[in-house]
Amino acid sequence: MSFHEDLIPLFKRDLAAVLAVVPDAIYVGDQPQKITRQGLEVWVEPGAGGVAQVGALKVHPYVLHVRLKTRRGPSLTGADEIARVRSALETLQARYDGARPFVADLPLLLAVQAEGSSVETDPESGALDGSLQLKLLEA
Repeated sequence: MSFHEDLIPLFKRDLAAVLAVVPDAIYVGDQPQKITRQGLEVWVEPGAGGVAQVGALKVHPYVLHVRLKTRRGPSLTGADEIARVRSALETLQARYDGARPFVADLPLLLAVQAEGSSVETDPESGALDGSLQLKLLEA
C-alpha cells in the first residue's frame, strides 16, 4: 500500500480519539461534505500540489479542517462556536507539530509540521471552517 493509504486509517482513529468525536465525523477528500451532524467534524484534505520530493525524502501536505455547523449561542455572536473550533485546532497543533505519531505502525513517518491555523465562515454551508496545515515527512 501507499504511504497515504497506510496513514489515513491511523489518522482517522487518532483524530476521533483526540477530539472525542465519532469516527463517522471524520472524512477524507478533495471537497467538503455537507454538514449534517451537530458538533465537530474533521475533513482531511490532501494538500494542493501533491507530494513533493526533497532529496531522498517526500513531503506529504494535508489540510485538517475542523468544521462546525453554526448555531449561534445565547449571545448571537457565534463566539462560543468560534472558541470551540479554535480550541480543537490548538489541540491538534499541540498533538501533531514536531511529533512522530503512529511510529509503531508507520515507521516511514519521520516528522510532522503543523502550522497556520485559521477560522473562517463557509458561505455556502454557513459552517465555521477552521484549518490547520500539515506537512508529513516520509523517509
